Amino acid sequence: ANCRVHSATEDFGDSPEDGLLEGIIETYNEFYSKNLAREVRKGMKETALQGKHCGGRPPLGYVLDAERRYVIDPRGAEAVKLIFARYAAGMSHSEILAALAAGGFVTGDGRSFQKTSLHGILANPKYTGVYIFNRTAAKSLNGTRNHHSSKTASEIITIPGAIPAIIDEILWSEAQQRMKGKKMPSGSHKAKVPYLLTGLCTCGLCDRSVVGSSQSYTTRVSKERRDRHVYCCTGNRLAADEKCKLVRWKKEILETAVLDALREQLFTDAVIVDLAGRATEYAQKRKRETSEDGKRIEQELQGITQRVRNIVDTVATIGTMTPASLLEELRGLETLKADAEARLEHWHCAQQTIVDSEHVRGMLLLERENLLSDDHATQRRLVQQFVTNIILYDDKATIHLAIKDDGGYDWWRRGESNPRPKIRPRWHLRV
Repeated sequence: ANCRVHSATEDFGDSPEDGLLEGIIETYNEFYSKNLAREVRKGMKETALQGKHCGGRPPLGYVLDAERRYVIDPRGAEAVKLIFARYAAGMSHSEILAALAAGGFVTGDGRSFQKTSLHGILANPKYTGVYIFNRTAAKSLNGTRNHHSSKTASEIITIPGAIPAIIDEILWSEAQQRMKGKKMPSGSHKAKVPYLLTGLCTCGLCDRSVVGSSQSYTTRVSKERRDRHVYCCTGNRLAADEKCKLVRWKKEILETAVLDALREQLFTDAVIVDLAGRATEYAQKRKRETSEDGKRIEQELQGITQRVRNIVDTVATIGTMTPASLLEELRGLETLKADAEARLEHWHCAQQTIVDSEHVRGMLLLERENLLSDDHATQRRLVQQFVTNIILYDDKATIHLAIKDDGGYDWWRRGESNPRPKIRPRWHLRV
């Protein structure tokens, strides 16, 4: 109170005219600032449409030329290829970090790789040659920004092939499929009761996720405190005008229906025989398609070996004056060589593996026995493996198994007009 702010360059008086002039100048300054921001965004958009870099640090594996276009940095690209290849092969983040450290690889700012930096690399589609601009959502009202949140598709500029690709689409798809499979709904690790259908249920009314929930209640007579376990739509937590009206499904009823669907529609003798035959055909087809991969890996291994020999010859010539960068490159090549040798060995094993229909049939019969067990971990693994999606309505649940069909398996609630399930038995193996 009783304080005034004076400007040394724009000092206004106390008269009404001075107040009007101050308001006009403030409005003009605001217009100038917003107009400048709009022009800057317009210029950045034009730059992006040309496939040029619009600011910030380029992703690992890329550098900029004189025209600010992306070009591949060989050293960084080797690290990116190693990360994607080993992650797609099933290695853990810790194993990948150890391989990167052994090869002497570092991030763009010269630091050691961390698990968070691996996630950013594995989720960046630029490595497939796709130029992306204006993806990250704007800052919130408190000035913070969530870099994992994206804008709408209409606001994002996407130009396939605008930058050189470091990895191919097949390796990218394998990595993304593994990342999607490892992602679990938030809070699933905190559940005190195991929910077999976590991450599989979708509301048929509002298309939101349906999650497991525990509720406590008191009995009327004994006043005993008990727990009720249900699956409910996440839209039930919204405000009254947006709240979803989907009924709560009892955990025991829904999970029993899904297990019954697996037993009656997937793990029958006829379906097991059919799936065993189709799996054998697919394995043979896959073996034929990858028969030439061995030559490609051998050529890659020969190229790496030749580069190692060249560096070794250079080191022998220079002697004790060998630059540190040359030794670092040699360590990276040794890591790539070990990775190529591992992939070649994996290819040889896959080509020598014989997939027999009787062997596949035996595996499916064993899984059917596991389904009948009371072990929640085993049942959860089978449900997550063989059920793709469950759509819940007030009166029924449509269960989609991991085989293609023409509409799913409808399980109806008891007491409805149609108490028996509608079965559509035209199944095909999902590959």
